[in-house]
Amino acid sequence: MLDRVAANDLSGARVLLDWLREDMHLTGGDDPLVGVPFPRFWTKGKDLDAAKMKLAAAAILVMRENTAPRGVSILEAARNTSLSDPEKTNIAFALTYGYQRSRLYEKGLAVSSELNQQYPESDNAFRLRAFYLRASGKIQESDQLAQERLNRIPLDLDAMHQLSDNAIAREDYAKARAVLQEIVDNGKGGPRDLNQIGWLSLFGEKPNESDVEAALKSAQLSNNAWGVLHTLGCVYAEIGKLKEAREVLVQAMDSAKFDEPESDFWYAFGRIAEQAGERESALADYARVTEPENPLDLLASAYRLAQIRIKAMGGPAKCHDR
Repeated sequence: MLDRVAANDLSGARVLLDWLREDMHLTGGDDPLVGVPFPRFWTKGKDLDAAKMKLAAAAILVMRENTAPRGVSILEAARNTSLSDPEKTNIAFALTYGYQRSRLYEKGLAVSSELNQQYPESDNAFRLRAFYLRASGKIQESDQLAQERLNRIPLDLDAMHQLSDNAIAREDYAKARAVLQEIVDNGKGGPRDLNQIGWLSLFGEKPNESDVEAALKSAQLSNNAWGVLHTLGCVYAEIGKLKEAREVLVQAMDSAKFDEPESDFWYAFGRIAEQAGERESALADYARVTEPENPLDLLASAYRLAQIRIKAMGGPAKCHDR
């Protein structure tokens, strides 16, 4: 699209924009800040305006890490031009995507704070601001924001999920689990909460019976989605149910159509090997678990668990000091 705009082939660019717009629609509902950015920038049959076409293309670019920086540069340049208030809002919203994928968290915090102030009742504006506070290292402020929301809306799921994520960022896995367990105990928990309870139980003492039940129920409610089965297999391995662990993990791999274990699965098979007394096999499996590309994903990752086990076994751990 941008190449066609640059070549002054606006008709050709519009063909591509209209084609893409057929499959991407504005999301309705009460929240004005939901959905993906692109449909906000383009409707079929729009006038041949090069500037607006560039913005629409930028709203597509910000959706992927490798193209986000280019999209951000286009959107940032447009913010300094004379635009209507709705256009400014659309650009700010698109930038929240671009800044996250470009890991420009301080910039994302500034934009998300503006949106949160502009739309204080928007659930997504709250989520964006809470995320960017945490990603910028302002975890206490993110907690405060979530707590203020809880004071207004008791047992609000968005606020409680942010508190749980903030606890993980502090490496307080017990607190993160406790928040999620409160959600479940109040009848508001879904498969995601149950799965997370099971997964976070791997970062503390041995999972208890309720942790196992949470992982099992999550798998049942998720129609045995492979990622949830992976959690259940890890929990089984952790409590010594090695036969059940292997069976569930193989089922998960079949569901995901993996011909061989993906990175996170090597942690699970390593834990089975370690529990079975196969030290060298366990260390070899743990060594095959790859580090997340995004540092924000490290603290609750299988890689982190693998490094903890390597260190506990006296192997060449690569744990990050935090």
